[in-house]
Amino acid sequence: MSRLDPISTDRFRIVESDKLDISLIDGVLKGELTCVVVRQFATTQECQELLFAFRSSTSRRQRAGDATGEYVGSFHWGKDLDDYFDDCDAIRAGLELTLGRASTSPWHRFEQQLVGEMAVRDVEVGRAVHNGRRACAPIIRSWNGVGRFALIPHEDIAQCSDPRQAGFEIQSVEPSAVGSINLCLANGDGGRLLLWQHFPTEKERERFGTTYTGGPYPAEYVQEFPSLELDVKPGDLYVFNGSMIHAVTGVSGERVTISSLIGYVSPSKVAMWT
Repeated sequence: MSRLDPISTDRFRIVESDKLDISLIDGVLKGELTCVVVRQFATTQECQELLFAFRSSTSRRQRAGDATGEYVGSFHWGKDLDDYFDDCDAIRAGLELTLGRASTSPWHRFEQQLVGEMAVRDVEVGRAVHNGRRACAPIIRSWNGVGRFALIPHEDIAQCSDPRQAGFEIQSVEPSAVGSINLCLANGDGGRLLLWQHFPTEKERERFGTTYTGGPYPAEYVQEFPSLELDVKPGDLYVFNGSMIHAVTGVSGERVTISSLIGYVSPSKVAMWT
């Protein structure tokens, strides 16, 4: 198959393909599709080379809390702008070295096609900026969370309104469709993408204390909404609407992805950040 018709329900529109189609990615960013999955976008060899580069990277860091694991890159979440951009500047070379150590780079291949085809649509694709400083993207991360969720229920738009980051380009992102791009390098038993058909309101965020964090949302709360689980395999590239509440189910073994957030910050620019 080169393209499948959307798997449609009353609430979800999912497209699976074995070929990267930028128009489908654009459909997610415009809120027209829930998720696009490109099966086996990266080969087994490419995944293994990137995994080796990640595991041996001297830039690898530890993360605790609700998303325990290791990563190479930088998170804007919970930081003021100076701290975030200083961290981006400090880690950028290590991130590029880790991505570039593979003999082939499926992530760079994806970005090149995205930039080229969006340019034909008169849309620039680039890192999110503030006062001339560029965000860092992507991030390589592994999760070792145990229990029901490897990554707890959350959404990716609330964090874009943090008052500590006033003026950052991501605060202009289209709120109904923040895209989450993920290239799966490894996934043990489990580790499914779990989507709930719900976009939290401001009152709900106040209720759960997620106004500027986007999570976590209690499991008993999200169970009220229709949900969908998606199997993800090594080599799969998937992009979904991160403005919806989502999570990753518990996983036995290693789960590693290359990831970035992405969205329209103006009609003529799509920004990427982590």
